[in-house]
Order: sequence, then structure tokens, then C-alpha cells
Amino acid sequence: MRNLHRWTMTIVALFLLYVAGSGIIIQLIDMTSIYRHAPASDPNMLSIREGIMGPPGFAVIAPEDYSAAKLPASSDLPKLLATVQTAARRAAPSEMFSWVELRMNKDTPVGVVAVAGANARRLTFNALTGESMGTASIESPFGSFGGGERSAHDIVKGFHRGDVVGQFGPVISLLVALAMITMVISGLTLYFKLLRGRQKAGRSNWFWS
Repeated sequence: MRNLHRWTMTIVALFLLYVAGSGIIIQLIDMTSIYRHAPASDPNMLSIREGIMGPPGFAVIAPEDYSAAKLPASSDLPKLLATVQTAARRAAPSEMFSWVELRMNKDTPVGVVAVAGANARRLTFNALTGESMGTASIESPFGSFGGGERSAHDIVKGFHRGDVVGQFGPVISLLVALAMITMVISGLTLYFKLLRGRQKAGRSNWFWS
């Protein structure tokens, strides 16, 4: 068991350093972006937030939503919704709506209406005036994240995943994980074997130097 423990460590030590080192670099890049308050459009912030729908009850449609202002506390929500509903019904008189929401576009409260049916789409209106602001895309809100400037986060993450060696990359992570499990099991086996020997010799402490 001791030989298994030693050989496993000898073989996978470089892989462990590779995975751990690149993971640390990713975290340092992310922490730097976060603590420097990088804007929502920053490539690293886009990479960090990719696939995240934002805080509870709030779906991110565009990166700017992460830093959008809150609806004013004095907002008359029923009035804003009524204005949006009237404008939406004017734009789509006979179609069904699946949901309506209010969000901020810079300093302006905006109503977004999802039209259901064969011609599914999202309509956007100024919630104060009812003025149409165009048709929002019905596609995934993250469709724009992959099309921008490649970030340092993504570059290092590619190394971390093993993309540099192609399809064999994911196998490296699997082998490293299996090696770590092997080391834990073999290390614990050796530890308890030594512990039993010490206890038989009258040394009952669980840790020793």
C-alpha cells in the first residue's frame, strides 16, 4: 500500500500542479475583476457570469442588467403595469401574453411583454409613457456572451480543462481525480495501520510527529 501511495503521487504530481496552478490563476483573475468592480461588459465578468440568471426573481437579458438601477421606491407599480398592458394590447390586439415584467433601462422603467403563440416575441415599452421601444430578441439571454472578446478567464480555463491536448483533455481531469481518491484511501489505510501499531505499544494519541 505504501508503494501504491508513493507511485501514485510520483506519477500524478505534475498533473496535480497543472490543475491546481491553473485553477488558482483563474480564481485570481476572477477576484481581481470583482474587487476592481469591472463593468458588466468586461470580458472577464461576462465569462464569470455566463450561465447565471442573476439574483432571485430577476432574469438577466443583457449584461447591463447586472448593474441596472432598481425601480424607484416611489414607483406606482399598478399604474406602470397598466400603461405597459395598454401599449402591448395596442401592439398585439388579439394575441395571448405569457408574462409581463418591469425592469430598468438605465434610468427609465421599462415593461417587457412576452407574446405567446406561433409568432412568439418580446415587446418592450417605456412604462411611463407607453412608447414602444422595439421588439426584444426571444433567443437565450446568453447568446451574446460567447461572441465577444476572448477573456483571460477563458484562455486559462482552456488550459485548466486540458483543451490544449484536444479530446484527451477531460481524461486528464478524470485521472487526476482518481489519483487523488487513490491517495486519500491509501494514505488513510497506512495511517490506521500505523495507529493500530502505536496503540498496541501503549501510545494512544491519534497524531504524532
